[in-house]
Amino acid sequence: MNIPRCKNLLIMLIPPVLLLCECEEPYSQSPNKKIVTTNYKVNEKINLVSFFVPAKYWEIISPGHRVISVPINEITEKVINHGVLKVYMHESDKSVGLPFTYYQLRRAMSIEPSWERGKLSIHIYGNFIVNINSGFKFKLLIINTKLGNIKRFIDWDNYAEVKEIFKF
Repeated sequence: MNIPRCKNLLIMLIPPVLLLCECEEPYSQSPNKKIVTTNYKVNEKINLVSFFVPAKYWEIISPGHRVISVPINEITEKVINHGVLKVYMHESDKSVGLPFTYYQLRRAMSIEPSWERGKLSIHIYGNFIVNINSGFKFKLLIINTKLGNIKRFIDWDNYAEVKEIFKF
């Protein structure tokens, strides 16, 4: 095979190969990827922050690890050291406290929160299938005071119970 024919063959093969490739858009904090939060102040010591994360907004760290970070000013050193931070994921009519592991046909997905002053991060670990047009709804409960002994008698993963106790 001569060089001009090889060149023509390569030129003809490149466009179909590019069409078959699915390229991930690199993550950026551009204005169109800003996560909108809604802050509901229950009282002077309790905040409930709600937000929705479209599936395509997650930063891909590796094939089995994605993360999203949301700026939340109410996460202070005082809250981290002495208060309560609890993240809930809402799916249909159910609320699940994080961390949580979801099983899907021989696959598992673990969703885990982490935080630092002014920022909440939610990590998804595992090999899973997600609809790029779907998303995840979260609520972050922030209690900026010590609770004492009552803290250990609350089932923090039970959103309905926590909602009833703190009246939000």
